[in-house]
Amino acid sequence: MFNKPLSEIEYSNIEKFCETFAEGVRVEYKSQMIENIPKTISAFANTMGGIVLIGMTTDKVTNKVIAINGIDKEAGIEEKILNSALVGIYPAVIPEIKIFNIPGKENKIVVVIKVHESVEAPHAIQNSTRIYIRTGSISQPYELTEIDKIDYLLRRRDKQQKLKEQLKQDTRNRFDRLMPRISELKRPFVDVNISPVFPYQPLISLDNLYIFGTKLPYDSPHYPYFDNPQKITDGICRFNNNQSYFYYREINHYGLIWTRDMLDKQESRWRSMRSGEEEKKLFLRFTQIALDIIKTLKLAELFYRECGYMGNLEIEVNIQNIANEYLMYIDDGFDCLEPYKSLDISAYSKEIIMPNDITLRL
Repeated sequence: MFNKPLSEIEYSNIEKFCETFAEGVRVEYKSQMIENIPKTISAFANTMGGIVLIGMTTDKVTNKVIAINGIDKEAGIEEKILNSALVGIYPAVIPEIKIFNIPGKENKIVVVIKVHESVEAPHAIQNSTRIYIRTGSISQPYELTEIDKIDYLLRRRDKQQKLKEQLKQDTRNRFDRLMPRISELKRPFVDVNISPVFPYQPLISLDNLYIFGTKLPYDSPHYPYFDNPQKITDGICRFNNNQSYFYYREINHYGLIWTRDMLDKQESRWRSMRSGEEEKKLFLRFTQIALDIIKTLKLAELFYRECGYMGNLEIEVNIQNIANEYLMYIDDGFDCLEPYKSLDISAYSKEIIMPNDITLRL
């Protein structure tokens, strides 16, 4: 069961597993549902991964299974466990869960929870203040981890962090190579970059990613333009290098989504609140910036749902080449507000979010 996909496991596999394995560093048996499931799941994720089986009676001395009695069948058990892991653990852990009926025992079930070793470790519980690991001890299967173990877990993240930075740099290099003249113009633009916090494996095959790109609605007001995507080494891209208006989109099979859109300037009348005089100025449009961010977020929501990815996401927004530019909040009208003039070359923001929260926190 350790190496077999949960979708392929049958009840006979559970019986064989219980006969073979006692509780240890990668196995835990429970007779009933437990309230502190985040502690169990996070400890497995922080160590070597493992399997939790609920509905088992064990010998108190050997910790081997002596009976599979099951628990009462009721609706929402899977959702309850998943929500507990998502809400009670930081960074969130997404376990695999499957419910099995027990042959000959009506309304009794066994719950199998499979937890993988996590590259996002350490995972904490209790408002991110306590970090547990598995010891395999019969008397004390968990322990609060020590500083050297936490340090090891944090250093293990470095590889994934470097991969993410390399993916982002590859995207920027590709933009500069495909659109060299655009980079020299120094036009204002907005970048939106969305990716798993610690990418470590492809979320989708390259063929399925291309199919996803071709299915995106063309000229939709809700998503960035992505018609006729072009294949690149590790994903798909779409770009327009017209100097009057440029954009670039890329989706990487590791889960990185990157969009860059030139910001339009629009002439509008403006009345100074001090002098009362009217004049015309060129403004950047606030609504365009907001819509470019929203469209990329909606694309991300669609993409991660397609991949089945439920982990933590990092969202970065970077607005560049805006020094001495004015920002207009009211499109196609008379703006009576004092115009905002940027004294900085760029503006940057970053958030951590779950895919299911994108619409709620839009």
